[in-house]
Amino acid sequence: MSKSIERGEARARAMMTDLLRPGEQIVLETRAFTGFGNRAAARPLLLALTDQRLLACETVNPRWASGYGWGRIRDLQIRRKWWYVDVSFRVELGRGEGRSNFDHIYSIRKKGAEPFLDALRSRWTARHPGRET
Repeated sequence: MSKSIERGEARARAMMTDLLRPGEQIVLETRAFTGFGNRAAARPLLLALTDQRLLACETVNPRWASGYGWGRIRDLQIRRKWWYVDVSFRVELGRGEGRSNFDHIYSIRKKGAEPFLDALRSRWTARHPGRET
């Protein structure tokens, strides 16, 4: 792994440590990831959600890690399936190493993630009255 990627991941982890409140960290498995032709892969993705902002510390493709930073969550959808929960949302990323803004869509499935999703849903509806998830 290159030094710039290691620095980017270290920076992301430091930001997460500063921003997380108790209970706002969860490790989920990415079931599908779309963007720049990357195929669907199952790999841990560590997320911290604070006031509609997302920080991805480990990405599906590690060479993009240094380009990840703050992003605005858009188009949140939470669906309960018969044995898992499907969460989809678009992230408009901030600037990072020559990249301006672009979108990625994550579809996250994890058994036992209901408490985290309930907290996310209540935060979303509080900030967006009249809009359902």
